[in-house]
Amino acid sequence: MIDDIPSAIGASNALAPWLQGRASGRLWVAFSGGVDSTVLLHGLRHVANVSAIHINHGLHEDADQWARHGENVAATFGVAFRSQSVQVAAKGNLEAAARRARYQALQRQLAAGDLLAMAHHADDQAETRLWQVLTGRHPGGMPTQRRLGEGQLTRPLLTVRRRAIVAYAEHHRLRWIEDPTNADETLARNTIRHRLMPMIERRFPSAIELLAAPKQEMAADLAPLPLIDATTSANIERWLLGAGLPLAKRTVAEIQRQSHAAPHRNPCVTVTPAVDAWRFAQAWHLVQRRAASSAEQSLNPGEDLALANGVLRWHRGSPGLPQDISLNIRRRRGGERLHPHGRQHTKTLKALFWEARTPPWQRDRWPLLFQFQNLVAVPNLAVETRAVADEGWQPIWTPKPDTLTTFAGTMSS
Repeated sequence: MIDDIPSAIGASNALAPWLQGRASGRLWVAFSGGVDSTVLLHGLRHVANVSAIHINHGLHEDADQWARHGENVAATFGVAFRSQSVQVAAKGNLEAAARRARYQALQRQLAAGDLLAMAHHADDQAETRLWQVLTGRHPGGMPTQRRLGEGQLTRPLLTVRRRAIVAYAEHHRLRWIEDPTNADETLARNTIRHRLMPMIERRFPSAIELLAAPKQEMAADLAPLPLIDATTSANIERWLLGAGLPLAKRTVAEIQRQSHAAPHRNPCVTVTPAVDAWRFAQAWHLVQRRAASSAEQSLNPGEDLALANGVLRWHRGSPGLPQDISLNIRRRRGGERLHPHGRQHTKTLKALFWEARTPPWQRDRWPLLFQFQNLVAVPNLAVETRAVADEGWQPIWTPKPDTLTTFAGTMSS
């Protein structure tokens, strides 16, 4: 569990220039003195140009003592320290006012090229999303990275659970302070944290990871994970993090284990209820789960048809189906076969998919064309010899994009 911290920090794209010594700006760590920010500062203490910044809200009688504690901890880590006092408006929502004052102070601190690392973690993200739902807001959660003034803000621990952070702190015998307001259940977020979240996790053990998953828009242009790179958990975690997906240890371990499966197999690992990881063509691919429709539909050759998982179109050509044939669209049930035009022997549907290197996650969604009980065409792949017309209609199937990783369809092995 203590390895979660360095893994998350190492997988952060925003931190990469600082970790590699290429950054020209300063790396600031927002440091309250609590366990989360103490662990983050400890994990980044050896990075060049790193400084801790503490915001003193002046709202508690021990506020100045907390600032001194922060300075002492930073000195122990060998990190530069800066404390900034802010004025918090006493009217209205004190918690919201303190947050505004804090971010304004942090924004003023950032110069062009600077990066601010904050210690929000997976439990914080889950609590934020639940609070947003309960208060009628869009449950977008906190972004992993965004602009802040002239610089950037990043949250490298956003996929790490609170218990892993505490375990890391205890392992390294770190010292931190406990803000007594964190136990005040008159505050909505504390009620969610101390009352609702434990009940939810007992009933739905994966709920926190699912609620904490970063936004999936992060997955744009993410490449498949080559099998050769899927032999270490760190590479798998970095890949899932790049897709904005939760880093459940059991998921990472299963992908790593299935990477050693027999070459002819295409194992599938559930990442979230909506996303699967499929092993195919010497790589792992992230695929949005879509149910294949079981309903049959009737049509005639030449009639283009939009289906839930793609579009069926027709082109004039040979081999094709005659215009006057009545067809039904069905989904794969198992055991289908036909005699493809131009081939000597019958072929199973499974063999046709294998020969064409059709991605396994598309096979059950592929529309099959039947005349009564006879399979007469597999769009893009084969037309039954006995049903071919000289100048017929060729069925063309274009599936909807369903991969979060970049994938162009048929791939060589």
